[in-house]
Amino acid sequence: SPDSAAAGARIVMEMKEDSKCSLSDSLAELAEARENRRSTIGIFVHSRKTAPASLTEPLNRFDNDIVVIWDSESENYDAYLKAAVLMAKGLAVRARKLSDNLKTDVDIIDKAIASIHKSISGMDEISTSAETIKKSADKILDRARIAQTALQKNMETLAEQVESLKQIS
Repeated sequence: SPDSAAAGARIVMEMKEDSKCSLSDSLAELAEARENRRSTIGIFVHSRKTAPASLTEPLNRFDNDIVVIWDSESENYDAYLKAAVLMAKGLAVRARKLSDNLKTDVDIIDKAIASIHKSISGMDEISTSAETIKKSADKILDRARIAQTALQKNMETLAEQVESLKQIS
């Protein structure tokens, strides 16, 4: 927007679901896209299904390029995508302030970006732990249901046998 601290800044975004696209390919493609679109900031979005194994974190920053892993089937990954866009906007503001020689505390922006990155990195671990807990809870509930069914059947069998003994006496 014209009222933005980085009005006119361009952020380029590329997206791929291609297992042949390596991290270096992604960064090269971003560099070309930034040059073609006269942009200073780039975001590359890899599908979680095909993301390069070298991306060990879902959100990664390489100077003015951000590489993010996103899963269209999981809402958990929307936060990574949103964080990438916010980081890109922060980098655009930072670049504008530096290029305009305005007095601003870019350290605050750098710290905020680092803090966002650290928080996002922890979200993946939280999601994994939550999924593990959910799977374990489902397994326990299944075992409880099976045990309850077996117990009910055994109680019915016992009741039938007690009734048979009563009729014999």
